Amino acid sequence: MPDSLTLSRTVDLGHLLTALTLFAGFVWWLFKTIREWKKSSTEEARSGALRLLLKILREQDRPVELSELKAIFNSDALARDRKAYCKKRWRFENDQDFEAAIYRLDWESKIDFVGPHAVQFRVDERPPTNREETRSARIALNAADEARMLQVVIDAFNDHEFSEWNLVSLARDTYRVAPAKIEEFVKKHLYSNDAAVARRATAVLAALTQR
Repeated sequence: MPDSLTLSRTVDLGHLLTALTLFAGFVWWLFKTIREWKKSSTEEARSGALRLLLKILREQDRPVELSELKAIFNSDALARDRKAYCKKRWRFENDQDFEAAIYRLDWESKIDFVGPHAVQFRVDERPPTNREETRSARIALNAADEARMLQVVIDAFNDHEFSEWNLVSLARDTYRVAPAKIEEFVKKHLYSNDAAVARRATAVLAALTQR
């Protein structure tokens, strides 16, 4: 009789441990599934937010201050559009998320900065059909001009109070004039022991690779 009781308790404990293991596995699977779903949903919302920002800028058809653009996007008047584009009730809760979205549009060449705090929808100009118009539209730059432009970028890079946002835009525009020199300068600082310097170099190079 005691042996039978001991065996029964052993079997019951084994079943309990198995059930607990299966339950823990199910909980972990459920957690991972929900986490992946939330991540996918967030990425879809951010992608939709970028498209809606472009729609706002296109419809405004003028330079828009960043603070105004964020306010328009988050406004109650655009609640239905946010739901349609983002598939959820999405707003930019902080300036960091909003700036990340603006950086993304800038790197993808979808917008242009028209000042430190204003952007507009980019519309590529049609090239002139007449060769004389093409030549007259170009600005002749000599070696001194290019050297000065490069120096402006270098000074901005070394000035840590000059925002990374504006530095990226300035370096990318100057890259069209002196690509080799810009690339050489930035790569030299990519492996700097100063983390802040390396971050600035990384941001510039990342933007240039989007061209």
